[in-house]
Amino acid sequence: MSDPSAGSPPRRRLAPADRRDELLDRALDLVAEHGAASVTMQAVAREAGVARPRVYDFFADRAALLDALLVREESRALSDVMTVAPRVLAGTDLGDSVTTALEAFLRLVLDRPTTWRMLLSPTEGLPAEVGIRIERGREKIAGVVEASIRAVLGTRIAGLDTEVVALAVIAAGEAAARLVLNAPSEFPPARLTGFTRALFSVLTLEPVPNGRR
Repeated sequence: MSDPSAGSPPRRRLAPADRRDELLDRALDLVAEHGAASVTMQAVAREAGVARPRVYDFFADRAALLDALLVREESRALSDVMTVAPRVLAGTDLGDSVTTALEAFLRLVLDRPTTWRMLLSPTEGLPAEVGIRIERGREKIAGVVEASIRAVLGTRIAGLDTEVVALAVIAAGEAAARLVLNAPSEFPPARLTGFTRALFSVLTLEPVPNGRR
């Protein structure tokens, strides 16, 4: 497909930083509509209403464009999780803490559905470096969750293996997020958190006396 024609309405002039953000916004729009595989230099130029060489002014190639988009969206997602995780895990009851954390996480997912769809998507068909970026983003988020569980719950519940709990919470959270994103009417957040609360209601864990492990 050709670049925008000379007869198109003139685009407003933007500062370089604003233009770069706009190109990333249009790339995110493409991810939302057609998946990450649809993000090409030509497609972003078309969505932004600029000539393709203008996209190359900011990004060396498709891999660099996708990497920059992931850096931005990963940063936003990580900031959200870091804000929520320590607060929602503050309770002494593991079931309540995990259920509240899942509920808060699914709200974050629904607030930024395209970001999380991209971070949780398969990496096939993407440049190798982009797949690595996605995996690293997941690892960073997992690290925040594990640190929060260790710091908040590890000293309050006797015999709690915080590493295993963190891995289970992360795996369950990712699975729940995919269900909410892909089948929202069948799997609303309330159904998933209700299941989590019911599951933990049959488990008992002994609190740590005086807050000691």
